[in-house]
Amino acid sequence: MRRTLRGVRRAGALAMSAARVCYVRLAFPDVTITGTVLGPGVEVYAGKGAVVVLSGVVVGRGCQIIAGPGAFLRVAAESVGPHSVIVARDHVEIAEGSLLAEMTVVRDADHARSAGTPLRAGLHRTAPVYIGPDVWLGARATVLRGVRVGAGATVAAGAVVTRDVDPGSTVGGVPARVIRVGEGAA
Repeated sequence: MRRTLRGVRRAGALAMSAARVCYVRLAFPDVTITGTVLGPGVEVYAGKGAVVVLSGVVVGRGCQIIAGPGAFLRVAAESVGPHSVIVARDHVEIAEGSLLAEMTVVRDADHARSAGTPLRAGLHRTAPVYIGPDVWLGARATVLRGVRVGAGATVAAGAVVTRDVDPGSTVGGVPARVIRVGEGAA
């Protein structure tokens, strides 16, 4: 009986995900979604001229995936944990096999502050973000603009990554510092 109920629940969840995928495809024709499961409350937004590709990823409950006008955003990670935020104003790529834990943040832009310009002017500095294959981002980790996280790297829970991470390395802290050197490090 329990096995049957689990099967029914799973089928219902997949049907609801399919409905969410259809909605996103209708609302944003430039979004490409293949082999992807969208959890409840997931928000996907693509500005004018933005290209968004979600490929083979399970996106957890309450995530936000946002691409500003003209931006490129590709997520091919294995999974994106609940309540995570991925924002591209220019260019963000998350490669195959990566895992993002709950409440992670990946963004390629910061607010640009200058004397005499109000914050509401909405000025930003952008730089591409690339997260390589088989990367683990721990719970509440943040990856900021201009960062390249190498293949097989680990970002500890709560870390704020402001500089590149060598392949296979482990970083942690605020700002993130090397905890363990990977095989691809110099």
